[in-house]
Amino acid sequence: MRRSALIFFSLAVVAAATVASCRRSSTEPSPVCTITIAPESHTAPAEGGTRTVAVTASDASCMWTASSKVPWVAITAGASGAGSATLVYAVAANQSPDERTGTLEISDKVHTITQAGQGAPPPPPTCTYSLSPTQVEVDFIGGTGTVQVATGEGCDWTAESDAAWLTIEDGATGSGPGSFRYRVAEHSDSGTRTATVTVVDQVFTVEQTGVDQTACTYSVIPVEHEPCMPGGSVTTRIETAPGCRWTAASTADWLTVGLASGHGPAELTMHFTDNYRAPRTGIVEIRWTAPTAGQNVRVAQAGCLYSTPTPVVTVPAAGGTVSFDVLQQATPNVCGGPLQDRCIWTAATTTPWITVTSTMPRQGDQPVQLLVAANPSTSPRTGTVTVEDMTVQIQQAGTTP
Repeated sequence: MRRSALIFFSLAVVAAATVASCRRSSTEPSPVCTITIAPESHTAPAEGGTRTVAVTASDASCMWTASSKVPWVAITAGASGAGSATLVYAVAANQSPDERTGTLEISDKVHTITQAGQGAPPPPPTCTYSLSPTQVEVDFIGGTGTVQVATGEGCDWTAESDAAWLTIEDGATGSGPGSFRYRVAEHSDSGTRTATVTVVDQVFTVEQTGVDQTACTYSVIPVEHEPCMPGGSVTTRIETAPGCRWTAASTADWLTVGLASGHGPAELTMHFTDNYRAPRTGIVEIRWTAPTAGQNVRVAQAGCLYSTPTPVVTVPAAGGTVSFDVLQQATPNVCGGPLQDRCIWTAATTTPWITVTSTMPRQGDQPVQLLVAANPSTSPRTGTVTVEDMTVQIQQAGTTP
């Protein structure tokens, strides 16, 4: 019995100790979290950059978060954590000339960022300009020249002309000392004309003299051309002084000029089409403002001439089928040879009792077939068939009583 009592006492002691231990564990307080930051503020230049903040926690289990209160500051690392850590943030460039301030909230602490502004831009340079030369006189032929622009470094300028006949060829814009090149077009009128080029507040003036058209003299060589049948071109030279005006126009639709007007000496080209019919002549009228008024150029193009061994064809009263041969030749003789084979011709008649049965048009030496109706009259009769500019008579006998 003494042993049982001893065991019971031991168990009671152990139980009491366990209860006491449990009571101490459940009432022990949690650690107090304290957050500190360093530094509490930063400055940043206008171009921005990256900065860091050291976050120190009193216990490794202390939780914290951080946030930016302005859009131009962004946390790039360490936006939240437990225990001590390093926060990294980026500051955007400040485009404004004014200083600005932003903050980060890290747990219950505030970190301040002060960023400088861009500052006022430097004042523009005080610019003055001068041109050399400031004016020129040019004759009616025109030409090119250069104007020097004197000014300070960094001073911008533009050269602008007020006339189409005065153009800037090179250097229309620049900065600091420089030059521009101009071109003056040919002037074919009699009066003097003036144009200017403006560079900022400076003016360059061009005065161009004209041409006295009444004092112009002209010569046209040659004034006659005799081309062959194939189409082509011929050339006539117009001799006169530069600036003296002239015009050229054709009177024939098959003859055209390559240049309808011009001034000064020139080669005038005249174009003509194929001609495998009768010879033809066209005129090109060259005119000018001068006492002689102008000169005509004559273009006589060869064509095809036609002949027949039987200019008169006799037909009996009963009529029937008859024919005659067409022989052709080119003129002048230098246009002969194979070119004759290209002459094109048509046989036709207005006589009601004659019918041309050969197909038309024809080319080269060919016969013409005719169908002649019977003559109901006792009187003979005469009809005609034409081949281009040639006429063939058809004489038919009368019916015998």
